[in-house]
Amino acid sequence: IEMSVLVGANPLIPVARGAVENDTLGENLPDFLAAGPSAYRALLDGGMAADFPDLAPTDEELDALAAGAMALGEISGLSDGLVFADSAAASDGFLADGATLVTTRTVDLSHLDVLLASPALGQVLIDQSVASDDDAWLADLGARYVAADTLGWVAEQLARGEDEPGDDDDSADPGDDDDSADPGDDDDSADPGDDYDSASGEPDVPWTGCGCSSASTTSGSWLLLGLALCALGARRRL
Repeated sequence: IEMSVLVGANPLIPVARGAVENDTLGENLPDFLAAGPSAYRALLDGGMAADFPDLAPTDEELDALAAGAMALGEISGLSDGLVFADSAAASDGFLADGATLVTTRTVDLSHLDVLLASPALGQVLIDQSVASDDDAWLADLGARYVAADTLGWVAEQLARGEDEPGDDDDSADPGDDDDSADPGDDDDSADPGDDYDSASGEPDVPWTGCGCSSASTTSGSWLLLGLALCALGARRRL
């Protein structure tokens, strides 16, 4: 499995302020409701600067924050407003299970924007920004959509696809669904007649957390075969 990770790093969320900011600012919310853009500038340049060194909102976006057209999301650490960047980029568990990290990309977008950005939609936002002074901040959001083009990036990752149609792995053989060199072997073991990953040719029995033994698989197979023969005999008698 190949992984391509996309991370947002802008906590300015284009939603009604009351939906998010009440939790973010808590008891300090009334102060910000009564304050203007300068209060947000002080917060961004002060307490948030260390965690968001690349965040550079425009005056129009500060106006939108003050007016309630945008909301500050999670600001106690670098985030997209909802998910911490470190959490979004965490891949150790997948890599431990055999995945391959192809790329990690960080974009200047919030959680709600990270999978919507494209030049076309960005231009729509830019065009909409000139309709009203209250919407002037959409020009900055639209410009970030155009620059990020996350929809195009996702399409590029999906276009990499498999090596060949019908080939589900990284081997050179398009008819081989694993990483082994044998085209007739659908696992990673060295035995061409073995479709399991173990060296013994026996199926791998995953650990289930109990102390049950799996040593009786042979007798179980004979029991299943016997039941199948009985069922076949009964059908013939009918």
